[in-house]
Amino acid sequence: MTRKDLLKMPELLNNVIKFVKKNTHPFPFINELKDTITIQTFSDVVKINDYVFSYVPWMGKDFVITERFNQCENQTVVNYMYTHFKLPAFIGGWCGLNTDFLIRLLRGYEINCRAYNFGIANTGFTHMGTVVEIDGEDYFFDSYFGKHYIWNSGNPINFLDLKDVIKNKEFYRITAVYANRFKPVYLKEGLLYMDPVEFEKTTVDGLIKTGLIDSLIKYFDDKEFMNLFLIGI
Repeated sequence: MTRKDLLKMPELLNNVIKFVKKNTHPFPFINELKDTITIQTFSDVVKINDYVFSYVPWMGKDFVITERFNQCENQTVVNYMYTHFKLPAFIGGWCGLNTDFLIRLLRGYEINCRAYNFGIANTGFTHMGTVVEIDGEDYFFDSYFGKHYIWNSGNPINFLDLKDVIKNKEFYRITAVYANRFKPVYLKEGLLYMDPVEFEKTTVDGLIKTGLIDSLIKYFDDKEFMNLFLIGI
């Protein structure tokens, strides 16, 4: 079913919106988090990664607002972000903003994490995710596309092993696990909710159509291109 089909079916769209609202439980402000939510395991970080995916809107263009967040008064930056992502002004952004929000949430728990920015500088062929330390090992989380990676056996794959898989082009050994949530997306058609697989495909298709990475696509088959772009080179 296409987005146009959904727009022609208001009743179905309303049901989707109700489902999203029912299954999206916003976090309390950061100073209350530790009293209500525990983060100790890989699965706990997955839940927060999936939450950020479903909470930070995508506007279809870069909307740099981190500076404004950093200038806020009387509340922490993450509280300010939390409040403003739901304003009628449709504040949202791309991968950098999702990563920033996830990092600020995790650091509220004193969890070691950092942004991982990769791709080819000064082109549209870039992406950003979050590397999180869990039990002494690093793991990669993508809050923009709402996913993380595991071995085909079902066990989490650490960041170093993930980079080896990419380097050796052994993508068949791993599985991308997507969020069981929807992404709020503001396009010319209006407010839409996309599942993570549809959102990822729409984003990559858009980059291809802009011509930003036409010269690179010929070097990869579809699967390799998707993985190289979305995981790293």
